[in-house]
Amino acid sequence: MIDPRLNAGPFAWRIASLLEPDERVARRVFGPDDFLTAYTSAPPVGILVGVEADLADPLTDFARLHHYIPQPLPGDLTLWLRDGDR
Repeated sequence: MIDPRLNAGPFAWRIASLLEPDERVARRVFGPDDFLTAYTSAPPVGILVGVEADLADPLTDFARLHHYIPQPLPGDLTLWLRDGDR
């Protein structure tokens, strides 16, 4: 299941830093800073990167920091899976 906060795709992710934290919450805009704090206590099973290459760094950093295992996919995509969920 995709986290509903990510339904807006790359658009909200790109503008999140332009909004104040309370405005991000009110408008349900989820960006890199929110991702890092939201998933520390409840990390996702998988993180897909490569669709929006310029937005992948925070996701990849999170995956590496939390010891996810990269699974290469066709088309330069990578699915990072939580260790033990492969």
